[in-house]
Amino acid sequence: MTSVADHRARLVALLDGALAAARAETETIAPAAALADDPTALVGRVLGESVRAAGDLPPFDNAQMDGWAVRAADLADATPEHPVRLEVTAEIPAGETGRPLAAGQAAPIMTGAPVPAGADAIVPVEDGLPARFLAPGERIALPAPVPAGTYVRRRGGDLPTGALVLPEGHPLDAGEWAAIAAAGHAAVRVRRRPRVLVVSTGRELAAGPAGIPDADLVALAVALTGAGCAVRSLQQPHDDPERLAAALDARVTALAPDLVVTAGGISAGAHEVVRQALEPRGLDVGVIAMQPGGPQGAGPVRLGGRDVAVIALPGNPVSVLVSLEVLVLSALRAVWTGAPEPAPRLVPLAEGVVSPAGREQYRRIRLRDTPTGPIAVPVGGPGSHLIAAYPRADALARIPAERTAVAAGEPVEIRSIHGLHPDRPEWRAG
Repeated sequence: MTSVADHRARLVALLDGALAAARAETETIAPAAALADDPTALVGRVLGESVRAAGDLPPFDNAQMDGWAVRAADLADATPEHPVRLEVTAEIPAGETGRPLAAGQAAPIMTGAPVPAGADAIVPVEDGLPARFLAPGERIALPAPVPAGTYVRRRGGDLPTGALVLPEGHPLDAGEWAAIAAAGHAAVRVRRRPRVLVVSTGRELAAGPAGIPDADLVALAVALTGAGCAVRSLQQPHDDPERLAAALDARVTALAPDLVVTAGGISAGAHEVVRQALEPRGLDVGVIAMQPGGPQGAGPVRLGGRDVAVIALPGNPVSVLVSLEVLVLSALRAVWTGAPEPAPRLVPLAEGVVSPAGREQYRRIRLRDTPTGPIAVPVGGPGSHLIAAYPRADALARIPAERTAVAAGEPVEIRSIHGLHPDRPEWRAG
């Protein structure tokens, strides 16, 4: 039986080849245009080039806070008993350049505004007497000296011209896009999104008294879209291998996906449609040492006249979700952005659990704060069909394959799920 680590390594190798073309193909994206047209075009992107600062950041000396732009030398003798009184000049708002400051003057300046020539320090507005801005021609009393450079953000203090902002291959989230814009880039090159076809299968998906809703297809589509893929879907509510193969041939020809991910039809039953349709074309199906999600398949499969990477997952919805988190998305991150697996976090279990011998079990848990630290509270049972409890979990607890039980209070490795919304309210279905 293949270990979880070995199967993940196999997926990494499969995806490394499958996504080579997508890594090499780039497109130019302008954030301003995307915001006006389709802001989702910025989500889940990966840099296709290294980005360096187009100019100094910040581009000029500017005020760190609202206050008075002054010459530090003018305040050298200021004391609370004998404050220095300076003539107020015109206000300098952010976005405007003020007039040069002469000796004996103070200019009202707003946060981010360029420090005027002649000034070398900022006194917070609340430190003046009175603690408010005054009109031009009035005099502001300042009761203490300030060193030159006080509350001045220096030109290039964040990044000098030419400094590396982000390396090629870096995933782009809100902070990265903000840094790119601040560094003076109106457009950057990003990698083409991986094209992924997700497929659900099985006669049980057909309408009728014995039919069930299709939870797998939406889970696959949302998870892979969230990972930055361009996803198209195909539902096949039947158990006909020839019909499935023909449908996949047609969709692969039409869409040219880099990857196909299927759900269901790979176990040991009499109607395992994915296995029956795709094993003859190159899919390797077996059982790995994981619960839930033991049946797994992967490999290059001949579809639409070419070899296409296929990852085949089991059909129960919790098996699909756990397989996505532990295997597929983990391997995808490693290949697409070079992201390593996160360091294990150990948290004690709130109650004991049992686990099948020889299988790495992943139990849904909810983290709960206690006076001594967080504990992991199991949510729902280990069954792969118990989907209602999944939204209440915020992590998966890993029970090693060599353990058949873990007692309350023993630490277990956990991995977070629901990455976009980690702080989920606690509730109970039903």
